[in-house]
Amino acid sequence: MQNSFELFILAALAGIAAAQDSVELCTDTNFAGSCVVAANTRNKCNNVGAAQNDNISSVHLGAGTACRFWVDGNCQGNSIIIRTDAPDLRTLGFNDVISSFTCFPA
Repeated sequence: MQNSFELFILAALAGIAAAQDSVELCTDTNFAGSCVVAANTRNKCNNVGAAQNDNISSVHLGAGTACRFWVDGNCQGNSIIIRTDAPDLRTLGFNDVISSFTCFPA
């Protein structure tokens, strides 16, 4: 069974630092486009929302947070661990493929 998580749409606040224990997911590089912040993400599988699924191009991590991102829902399939902000997921070979994630202390 998947865990739910809280999303806050921050379209007007894109680029603001994500709070600890959170991750900001953006549809364009350099933390632009449509961005959402997922809070309370540690140590549980979080599926991204329909608008973000396979459409994330940059990731901004909260202070002291690292995350593992998967290409399939329910934290399945190929994955990558990101320990610092990733303004352009193309450079990591992980652009527009994220469907789920879990975060943990960096």
